[in-house]
Amino acid sequence: MKEIKTHGPILAPNGRLVWKMYRETARTLLPVALVEKGNPELGVENPPAGVRQVVLNLFARRQSYTYRAVLEALAREAVSTGYSPEELLENLISACWVDKQIKLGRDGLSQVEVRLVPGDRLRAALAEQAGQQDRVVREWLSGQQALLERLRDGGRMLVGVRGEVLCRIITCLTEYFGQVRCYLAGEGPVPEISWRGGTWRFQPGRLPNNFTLAVEFLLCTGYMLQVRDTGFEWKELGPVLFPGIGASKRFDRLRPQLLEFLETISGFSPEQVGLISRGSLYSIYLVGDLSLQSSGGGMPLQVNRQALVALTNIQVEEAAAIQSRAGKVLLTENRALLLKMYKTGWLARQTDLLVLGLDGRLRGAHRRLLQELGQAAGRNFYAWVDTDAAGQSIAAAVAGMLPGTLFVLPPGQLCSFEEWSSRLQHNPALRNTEQEEYLGEPPLWDRLFL
Repeated sequence: MKEIKTHGPILAPNGRLVWKMYRETARTLLPVALVEKGNPELGVENPPAGVRQVVLNLFARRQSYTYRAVLEALAREAVSTGYSPEELLENLISACWVDKQIKLGRDGLSQVEVRLVPGDRLRAALAEQAGQQDRVVREWLSGQQALLERLRDGGRMLVGVRGEVLCRIITCLTEYFGQVRCYLAGEGPVPEISWRGGTWRFQPGRLPNNFTLAVEFLLCTGYMLQVRDTGFEWKELGPVLFPGIGASKRFDRLRPQLLEFLETISGFSPEQVGLISRGSLYSIYLVGDLSLQSSGGGMPLQVNRQALVALTNIQVEEAAAIQSRAGKVLLTENRALLLKMYKTGWLARQTDLLVLGLDGRLRGAHRRLLQELGQAAGRNFYAWVDTDAAGQSIAAAVAGMLPGTLFVLPPGQLCSFEEWSSRLQHNPALRNTEQEEYLGEPPLWDRLFL
C-alpha cells in the first residue's frame, strides 16, 4: 500500500484550515482527500444551543455521517432559528464543531464523497457528556445494588411461591448488574435483556430506558414480595424506588410487557406472584344477553337483554365463566353506534344479538370477553371500527382472535378482514374515516346484522 502524505494546514479563502492528503505514486503525489476545519483564531460564535444539541445527539451514536444526513438532522432546528440547514451546518464547521472530510476521485480534483466528523469543540462536548452519563449510570447502579442486597437479606425468610419467585428475581438481577459493571469497565458489550418478548438494550445516555425499567420493576416486585403478605397493587410498585407524585405511573408504559416478562422469568402468573390488581379500572358497555359466573360460586351476574349496561373490567377479569345465549356478537369501536342503536329502540327488538362497545380501545377485559364468547360453535362475530391506523390495529387484533369475523366497510358492506384490509389499501378514500360518518339507521342495521 502506498504511503499517504499530509500537507497543511493551508488557510483557505473562507478563513478555514485545509489539509491535503496525497498518495505517493511512482512519478508524482496524487491528491486523494481534503480535510476542512474551522479556524479557532477567528473566534466564530458558537451555534445556537438547540443546534449544538442536535449534533451532540447525532455524533454520540456514530462518529461519521454524510453531508446530507447531517442536513436532514438539522432541518427541524432550521425552522425554529430562521436559518437554512446549509447555513447552520456551515456555521458548525466554521465554529470547530464539525470537520469536513472530502474524498477525491482518481483525477485528484472531483469530489466523490463528503463526510462529517466531530471537530475539536464537539469532541470535547462529547467527552464531557460521556463523563456525565458515566456518573449518572454509576449512581443508578449503586442505588439499585443497595436494594438488591436488601432483597438478599430479607429473602431468606420467604417460602413457597413468593420465596421461589424472589430467588429467581435475585438471580436475574445479579446477572444484569454484572453486565452493567463489565460494560462500565470496558470489559463487556452493551448489556441487554433478551426474552421471548424481544430484547431490551441498555442505553447509558437515556435513563430510564427499557433495560433499566425492567431492572427497577424486578426490584420493586421483589420488595413487595417481602413486605406484602396479602399481595400488592400495580400502582404500589413505582413508589418503592421513586416516592412522590407520578411514581405510581413509573412502569405503565411497559405494563403488558413487564407482566409477561415477570411470568417468563418466574414461571408463575402475576396473580400467583401476588399481584391483586393491574392498576386499571374501566367500563365495558354492552346491550344483550350475558352471564358472568363469579369464582366464588353463587348466583351469576345476569345482564338484562334490553338494558344498556356498564360492567367493570374487574367483573370480567374475575369471572370464572362467561356465557351468552346470543348467536351474534357485534363489536363497535365507538359508543355512538351503541347509543344510537339503543336510543332508536332497534336493540330492544333484537333477541339474538349482543353488542359490545370498546370506547376506542381494545383492552384486556374486552379480549377476555371475546375469547370466552368465541368458544361457542356457530356464533357469528361482526366488527365496526374506524378506518384510521388505530381502527385498523383493533381490526387486526380482533381478526387474530376471531378469524371468521366480518367487518363493516364504509358506507355499509360486510367483508372478511382480508378483503376489508385490501380495499382500504387500494382505495385511499376509504381510509381515515370515522364510524360516526356512516352510522346509518335501522334499515341498514337490519341488512348488515339480521
